[in-house]
Amino acid sequence: MARWTTQTFIDITLRYAVPVEELTDKKERKARRIIDAATALFLKHGYRKTSIDDVARDVGIGKGTVYLYFGTKADLLIHCILAEKAGPAGMRMWHTMSAMTSPIELLRALLQGSFDMMYELPLTARIAGGDHELELVLSELGGDTAQLMASTRIERLNALLAPLSRVDDASLSAITHGLASLLEAVPEITRQAQRLGMDRQVHSQAMTDILLAGLLSTLGTDPSDVGVVDFNALFGIEPEVGDT
Repeated sequence: MARWTTQTFIDITLRYAVPVEELTDKKERKARRIIDAATALFLKHGYRKTSIDDVARDVGIGKGTVYLYFGTKADLLIHCILAEKAGPAGMRMWHTMSAMTSPIELLRALLQGSFDMMYELPLTARIAGGDHELELVLSELGGDTAQLMASTRIERLNALLAPLSRVDDASLSAITHGLASLLEAVPEITRQAQRLGMDRQVHSQAMTDILLAGLLSTLGTDPSDVGVVDFNALFGIEPEVGDT
């Protein structure tokens, strides 16, 4: 697998946004079969207990064929996560956010989506919150990729908060990193809500309202003095991405 970059993540996600029934390329269809089988196994057994042999057996191909498509098991998992995010739930969130011009509404959608993903994107939720498996995957991908994923997340959160901020750069950086830490805890927060038998929508809405109010207060945001933003420009994405 070539070195991961932010653009690579975007390109692969968009590729997987094309429904499998619309694919004409045999290799791409086989890649989807591998991803479907791997996703089911990762969900059932977890990353560590799933082997490439297991995936190959479920697809009905040789182990070597899997490696022709995905260089390592860690690469395969990342592809599975991107494919999941490119599914109906993930793309619905993408299209909703891409149509927004208010940074406050974008922030609200991001927070709400972080909780919704725990229910609608099961593989993403499992890896994000389960048994340090994400750390294992990142270690297998290499330090550069781990750093890329961490820095990309911080950069995007900072870009989202900056139009709302009335504090100095140092304070904004601290708030951005604090929000990143809170979002990492979403899987556990969601599990706690489930254990308490809380209604999913009620819980996610309440958490979104609490976090949004706290962020706007901490950032010193004046809602009456907030301009509009362009989603694609804000996140450094080509305009056509939002239309895919």
